[in-house]
Amino acid sequence: MNITFMALTIAFLATNKDLLNTVFPQKSSLEEEIQIEKKREQQKIQKFITQYQTKSPIDLERILEKDSGYVEEAKIAARRVLETKSDHTI
Repeated sequence: MNITFMALTIAFLATNKDLLNTVFPQKSSLEEEIQIEKKREQQKIQKFITQYQTKSPIDLERILEKDSGYVEEAKIAARRVLETKSDHTI
């Protein structure tokens, strides 16, 4: 009984590669997902940087506060814009 079930399961998975890849994703697809997620994160940061160019240093400092309620990408962008503004004032 168990051997028949096991053989049928293997045969089913072998003929349905898409299902097999969903259940057991290949390493390359996981790496691609990580790269896609990193790219999305960088795009979000860049969007915030563009929006924050006109903000004052005080406003940027408020974004950086621990309990500001801003997402991490917004805080990264605020830090970068603040650093750029600091470099230009020196």
